[in-house]
Amino acid sequence: MAFDVFVHAGGRVTDWTATLRPGTDVVLAGPGGDRGPRPAAWHGLVGDETALPVIARHLALLPADARGAARIVVPDRADIQPLTAPPGVALRWLLRAEGATPLAALAELSIPETGRAVFFAAEQAEAQAARQALLARGLARSEFTAAGYWSAVTAPGEA
Repeated sequence: MAFDVFVHAGGRVTDWTATLRPGTDVVLAGPGGDRGPRPAAWHGLVGDETALPVIARHLALLPADARGAARIVVPDRADIQPLTAPPGVALRWLLRAEGATPLAALAELSIPETGRAVFFAAEQAEAQAARQALLARGLARSEFTAAGYWSAVTAPGEA
């Protein structure tokens, strides 16, 4: 079995993976904390590489007649993975190497006025900004999830 881990400074899982050696027994569970897509006529899914497992799960759980858009921001083309989405859900991969960000991807979504559910997951500060942006766009808190899956670490002297 192979699985991807987003390695970054200050991550609990990053620290744990550094201790693993070939042959180490590992127990995996999840994805946890997420109950899948909310019932809605239209689904917006936006996230970075850390959100990829949850977005993949949402896409797999959506009904065949689902409508919406999924945007996944990854570092470069080598990080694109085969995913299946219902025909009515437009899946686009965006590259951080080309300047893409999860917040920009969210801003570009054409979200309908009703019957909508939006899922956003990325860096913690981006998730906070996404919450504010979605509220400013008129979404009710019950119509979206914005989760911070990791936290950027600022080195001393950096702003």
